[in-house]
Amino acid sequence: MRKVTSAEVYEYMTEEEILGNKKYNTDLFHKKPPSSESRQSAVKFMRVRKRLRRGQPTEGPTRSRLEQRQRQMLSQKRNSGRKQGLEVTLAFEDMVWPTNCPCCGSILDYFQCQTRHGAQFDRIISSDHYTLQNTQILCFRCNKHKADMTPEEAKRLADFMN
Repeated sequence: MRKVTSAEVYEYMTEEEILGNKKYNTDLFHKKPPSSESRQSAVKFMRVRKRLRRGQPTEGPTRSRLEQRQRQMLSQKRNSGRKQGLEVTLAFEDMVWPTNCPCCGSILDYFQCQTRHGAQFDRIISSDHYTLQNTQILCFRCNKHKADMTPEEAKRLADFMN
């Protein structure tokens, strides 16, 4: 991350917001409770500064809570895969993030992954690596029932059940 000066951040703020941010800092220095307007300006200052440091656009949409959670799940899967000695070549942009389980059709819950309909990564062929072609998102229940079956074994079981 690069160092960002206040002057750089102020380029992206209105005059009222700049004055509010300065008032907020002055109030804190003199141990006075800051007003809500100056607090909002200070929050915007911090947000703009953080985005400038990271090289992100200062305006525009931020990531949704769901996207943040999906990125976190992918990061955790990359780390656990590497610890297991597996190759992990998944990128967030290439992944398909379904709203319903492709197996049973239930609505996926990305925030509570250990519940019945919690979203989980599944390797289609369990002995292979985490690649885009070998990875899918299933609900906890379907992933648990599938266990380490290959697609052919799962098809034979489904045919037997019918």
